Amino acid sequence: LLSGSILTEFGLLTNLLTLSVGSPNFVQGTIPTQLAALTNLELFRISQGNLIGDFPMDAISRMTGLRKLQIKQNNLHGTLGTTIGRLSGLTSLTIMDTKITSTLPSEIGNCTNLKQIDLSGNLNLGGQIPSEIASLSKLSLLDLSATFLTGSLEDFCIVNKYLGFVELFNVNRSNIHCTCCREPTF
Repeated sequence: LLSGSILTEFGLLTNLLTLSVGSPNFVQGTIPTQLAALTNLELFRISQGNLIGDFPMDAISRMTGLRKLQIKQNNLHGTLGTTIGRLSGLTSLTIMDTKITSTLPSEIGNCTNLKQIDLSGNLNLGGQIPSEIASLSKLSLLDLSATFLTGSLEDFCIVNKYLGFVELFNVNRSNIHCTCCREPTF
């Protein structure tokens, strides 16, 4: 098995379309800011790694061709940051089981092509759900399970005609108000 960190030299591969790494034995260290040069990158996936350090949203937000961002099961901390709004072509945002903190920024509303958001398992993610989430009319999956986000999703549900599934499992239902959302049945 290969092991090591994400090489800064990957940032030189400016025509790269997919960067997908994952294995507890492979990915460790930090996400190099040099990856910001990958403006043609469409899929950035890192899962089951031992990544540490700040979540580099400023660098990631410069990947203007990005369609799918998937960061799973890592020890990254920090915030999503307002620069997430630069990723207007993003269709899938999965940041789950990390150590990110703060809240979901209102600039998420600029990502109008989003079809899926999965922020589950981010136990330090809290605060008010931004009202701008109602502008994500293409969203068909929203998973906020195991977070501490609060607020209402009523306007979002009324506006969103594509909505297929809102997952609120393991969420304090007294903090999120929504008559259209459901909890899974077992």
